[in-house]
Amino acid sequence: MVVGAEDGVVEGAELGVFVSLLVSSGCVFISAGSLSGINLSSFLAKKKREKKRKNDK
Repeated sequence: MVVGAEDGVVEGAELGVFVSLLVSSGCVFISAGSLSGINLSSFLAKKKREKKRKNDK
């Protein structure tokens, strides 16, 4: 029984490490994606404003 319990703890710890790695890499991926999304949208908005200025002249 004791050996089985220890095996369960080790597997649980390894699983926890794997899950935390997965979550942290997922968060990094999501934040990078949202940052590039924000940059892209602001870039497009800037382009639109420049076009409007040229049309106004």
